[in-house]
Amino acid sequence: MFENNLEVKQSKKIVILGCCSAGIFVALFLGLFIFFSIKLFDAPTTSDELIVSIINLTFCVTFTIVVLIILIYIIYTYICQTDIYTGTKMYRKKGDKIIFELPYEQILSIREGYCSLFFVLQNGIIKSNGKKGPRNFYEHYSRADIHRIKHIITDKYYNIQIQ
Repeated sequence: MFENNLEVKQSKKIVILGCCSAGIFVALFLGLFIFFSIKLFDAPTTSDELIVSIINLTFCVTFTIVVLIILIYIIYTYICQTDIYTGTKMYRKKGDKIIFELPYEQILSIREGYCSLFFVLQNGIIKSNGKKGPRNFYEHYSRADIHRIKHIITDKYYNIQIQ
């Protein structure tokens, strides 16, 4: 049974794409921050222009902080989160803590997308803290991991539709 266990992480392509897009947004908001800072101190302004510039600076700083938090979360999730596929169930670990378990009997169908798997489930996912999760499971994996996962799941459970 231990030879059937497969530990997988998120797709590196998707993580890099997410980090690049977050980096572009950070650069955009920092550029706007610099632009409005220069505009604020460049020429004499009226009180209305001063208020608009201060509001714009506040929004730029706020959005930059939000996007940086998103970027840190993407990297943290990639490093800490692992999905483990065994012979009878899949479970997600974040560090040493198990977040949820998903028995293969609950899977109605498996759909494959670009570097992603989508499971349609009979019931919602029950998390380890007792809360009920979504009825669908969607995750990005590498192509090789997707084929191994589909092989592990369909070895014993032939009634699952693969699309």
